[in-house]
Amino acid sequence: MKTLRALHVYLGCAFAPLLIMFLVTGALQTFELHEARKDGSYKPAQWLVNAASIHTHQRLAPESREKRDPNWLMRIVMVTASLGLLATVSLGVVMAWQLKRERRRAVIGLAIGVVLPVAVLFIQHAMAG
Repeated sequence: MKTLRALHVYLGCAFAPLLIMFLVTGALQTFELHEARKDGSYKPAQWLVNAASIHTHQRLAPESREKRDPNWLMRIVMVTASLGLLATVSLGVVMAWQLKRERRRAVIGLAIGVVLPVAVLFIQHAMAG
């Protein structure tokens, strides 16, 4: 258990800054704050455009509309961060499961994490159609 906890701490701290950036830029993209409106009523700040481009294209936004070659090194960093998050989350679930007093809370948390987004999607789909 000590080894799992240590690995969880190291991976979590190593990937936390990049994952926080992904969380923030993903939230901003949810509201399309990185895209200019066609009618000209909204133009995003350049930092929003750049942050979204890092999130989606693993590079800063190109100055022109021409597509740049992908940055393979940054893509490797991003995939590594994704795998690090997967490992950290998995270790957290395993550790919670191993503690008998936390097992019920772990199951409830996991159930909510699965059921809530699925329910919202089905409700949204039913309301739209």
